[in-house]
Amino acid sequence: MQPGMAQRLESPGPWVVTYDRGENLGTSAYTVADGTYWFTPTDSGLQLYRQRFDVVLDNEDNSRNSISC
Repeated sequence: MQPGMAQRLESPGPWVVTYDRGENLGTSAYTVADGTYWFTPTDSGLQLYRQRFDVVLDNEDNSRNSISC
């Protein structure tokens, strides 16, 4: 993969991701499961981290937010 690319893997996992960490630091391999992962540069070369998404739904401003049963 080139920088900026994304790849979707078909379920089910897990998958093994092997990559060059750059700057003569060798390779790394991670076993990953379903989710979103991101390569991040560190002092130890590229590292692969799982991305976490927190979602908040706020409907307070909706005047029709009452529920009747």
